[in-house]
Amino acid sequence: MKRLVLLPIPLLLVVACSSGVAVTAAPAASTALPAATAAPTAVPVATAPASQAPAGQPPAGVVWFGTLVDADTGDLTGHAESFPRASQVVVLAHLSKLMAGGTSVSWTLDGVAVSTDVPNTSEYDLTWLVLRSGRLTAGTHTVAVQDSGANKLASGTVTITP
Repeated sequence: MKRLVLLPIPLLLVVACSSGVAVTAAPAASTALPAATAAPTAVPVATAPASQAPAGQPPAGVVWFGTLVDADTGDLTGHAESFPRASQVVVLAHLSKLMAGGTSVSWTLDGVAVSTDVPNTSEYDLTWLVLRSGRLTAGTHTVAVQDSGANKLASGTVTITP
């Protein structure tokens, strides 16, 4: 997960952005330091825009289906929109917002709750679920992820063939 980092260095400002390019700039001339303000509050860090999502991950707010998720990178293998009925399907969701560690999300399959996850990471916006073979019947199914307030964070559809 990439973050915007601002370093308070008096003579140089360094910004690391999601593209990996470092930008430097000298601060404006000033005779006095700015007055102290209240401590900053935690703000979710957005991932790269959908057009810049890594090749193995869906854009924010979207669920993809595949055969395997790399636990280290979050990349999906075998991305497809249709699978044979006897297949094990892995569902990868790129949430539309960054979730704090310990915050739960719920998975629904065709509107019915199937799982609740409470990842033990510090923050996350990628999560996945394995649907064992035989769990999905032939037809088109919608999988969605929502937060504890029932706000939809990601969704997608998959077709299961007989």
